[in-house]
Amino acid sequence: MPLGASHVVGLTLDASQAVIDDGDNPVEIGTFYNYDISRDMDVTVNVCKGLSDGSPDWGAGMSAGFYF
Repeated sequence: MPLGASHVVGLTLDASQAVIDDGDNPVEIGTFYNYDISRDMDVTVNVCKGLSDGSPDWGAGMSAGFYF
């Protein structure tokens, strides 16, 4: 959801099959915030919460994008 010319927030739902036969399928929900610093650079931060035993309890991350 755009908040302005350079701000975006959103929600994610990620689900996949378990890596091993007897494992639980991972399911997580998360949110992110993206900020365009300039035309050539942006920064994104995110957090997530695991919803199943096959998921991490929580997670967080940050990324930067440089465009040329």
